[in-house]
Amino acid sequence: GNAMDPCIYEYEYNADRAMNEMMKFKDVAEAIDDRPIGHILQAGRIAYIVDNAGEFMLDLALVKELMRSGTVVELIVKGEPYETDITLDDVANMGLKVPIISTDSRYPAFHTCRLRDDILRRLASSDLTISKGIANYESLIEMKGKLKLPPVMVLMKAKCHIMAENFNVALGDYVIEVVDS
Repeated sequence: GNAMDPCIYEYEYNADRAMNEMMKFKDVAEAIDDRPIGHILQAGRIAYIVDNAGEFMLDLALVKELMRSGTVVELIVKGEPYETDITLDDVANMGLKVPIISTDSRYPAFHTCRLRDDILRRLASSDLTISKGIANYESLIEMKGKLKLPPVMVLMKAKCHIMAENFNVALGDYVIEVVDS
């Protein structure tokens, strides 16, 4: 789902390439480092910060599986879209059996000037936060050392050279990284 982002310099969406990547997903899944998976398995409560609307059904599949395993999950969504983001209005009428918290803005959940106290409390009371997308990651690293949060698992695709270098991956690789705040 994260492959469909239309507005990234140096990145161009290619449907054939995306389909090939999905067909190879089993190989990717086998190559994933076990440490991030351990964080998920040990978490009793997860705050899940969603991002793009195009990948939300994939997020929802993971959320439902986590809940089936007994994990308490809360979704954090934007109040307004920035480009292709899923919003509270989009998910409010889906009949989801999961708490949904809105940022009430188009800004990332960790945004320095707009991090609401209730969202901060929910993040702090979780065992793990799963954070999707580059904007959430950028705002997280901007807040590094200023927040007392449990580990944050960053899920994204390295769509530019800066992110690829930051995570020590090739341009276009998927990133699963656990970051301490």
